Amino acid sequence: MSAVVLLILIWPWFEQPGVARHLPKAMTWPSTTLSDAQFQPPGAEHGFGTDVHGRDLLSRVFYGARISLLVGVVGAVVSLVIGVLWGAIAGFAGGRWDSVMMRFVDILYSLPSMVFVMVLITAMSGLLEKWRTPTVGVSDFKNPSMLFTRLQAAREPGAELLRKRMDAGFLKQLANYKPGQPPDETLQTALADQLN
Repeated sequence: MSAVVLLILIWPWFEQPGVARHLPKAMTWPSTTLSDAQFQPPGAEHGFGTDVHGRDLLSRVFYGARISLLVGVVGAVVSLVIGVLWGAIAGFAGGRWDSVMMRFVDILYSLPSMVFVMVLITAMSGLLEKWRTPTVGVSDFKNPSMLFTRLQAAREPGAELLRKRMDAGFLKQLANYKPGQPPDETLQTALADQLN
């Protein structure tokens, strides 16, 4: 049942011109004269009827839903990327860094989203012209993927060793990291660089 509901929700995104047979802004009558195309009831030609300009309402709903879906997907992707990066850094750094980063997230959680957006708009008065731009940014830290990433990073082999041996310096470890290299070798490289 949930798959059917999901399909109905994303259908407008992939919908071909079979159902919505008219362009959303196409008028079926000249704008200077009155016509029978205005305010038509739902029927075979116009699924939801027409508006005051004779435009097909079903087509307008489908095209409007595409934009709404795109805004939702972009917001979710931005939120996921920022949440995963923030959580991965907090999980890898551990200790004080983890605590400070998560307290920052707790502060963001405590603010109501709308108040946060209003403060953000006031602070960036000339830069932001529309409400939707900062709203996407507000949802970035209110994401459960951060917690999941932190838990996964803590369970990785060698994560505890890296936390215990931070004396080599966090940034040096990152600079010396090579993909596929075990954590012990990364630490040895960082320690050797520090001793030299």
